[in-house]
Amino acid sequence: MNETLYAIIVTCLILALVFLWARHAIYRNRYYLCDEDLERARRDAVRGSHITKGGQIAEQLAPMFPGFCESFNPKDARFLGHPIDFVVFDGLEEGEVQSVVLLEIKSGNGAGLNNRQRQVKRAIDAGNVRFETLRLASLSESS
Repeated sequence: MNETLYAIIVTCLILALVFLWARHAIYRNRYYLCDEDLERARRDAVRGSHITKGGQIAEQLAPMFPGFCESFNPKDARFLGHPIDFVVFDGLEEGEVQSVVLLEIKSGNGAGLNNRQRQVKRAIDAGNVRFETLRLASLSESS
């Protein structure tokens, strides 16, 4: 009886070890990153960073590109950066502002508006735009 119980326990332990080894092999094959995988991930991250930086530079230089000049006078544009790239005071250089345009520059084909840019667009589309003047007290008055 003891030998049978011992054989069952050993068999169960061997089966458990085989099961754990197989699960580990599946996990390792699915999630293990070899040196080549890590190097590829690093290259992709650097490439993605360069693409992002290139897009940010292109946004700031947009008024120098022919496509911009066909639509707006570069002297009318003021760079903001976030959440919208430019405010264009169309006609400012000629002495009469005809319109104010919030302009987002996109480089690449797949680039769409992010969440904050969509919120700005919705506010403008809904007419929730106004002009205000804020007068600040001078430093000598506040002392």
